[in-house]
Amino acid sequence: MIRKYCALLVASFAMIAGLVVMTPATTHAACNTRFLTFPTWYNGLTDGNCQINSPEKEGGIQKFILKIALNFLDIMFQAVAYITVGYILWGGFKYVTSFGESSDIVLARQRILNAIIGLVIAMVAAGIVNYVGSILK
Repeated sequence: MIRKYCALLVASFAMIAGLVVMTPATTHAACNTRFLTFPTWYNGLTDGNCQINSPEKEGGIQKFILKIALNFLDIMFQAVAYITVGYILWGGFKYVTSFGESSDIVLARQRILNAIIGLVIAMVAAGIVNYVGSILK
């Protein structure tokens, strides 16, 4: 009976965490809107009037394309981070509902560990992308 309540608690936490993530954040300009912390593909390429600058204004076509590629990498790594958080929650749910089965417990722990490793890798990669992007600005 207690395990059912724990499973219900984990599911409730997951729903609340999802609502917190989906809450819109205020932005300073209309051209810098974000969805679930994902940047826009043109982040860092606009002027004060939300118009995308030409590649010549950004320092050449290579720098322009590199900024767009870094924005897409940032989006991808953030998506991976959201997916890994989902796997951590799923592993915790499986751990709580394993009912003492040792094979299920080992599988759930391994799933949580793999998701944490993936989350750390995604966070480091997103940090590197943001650092390189800040150098280019």
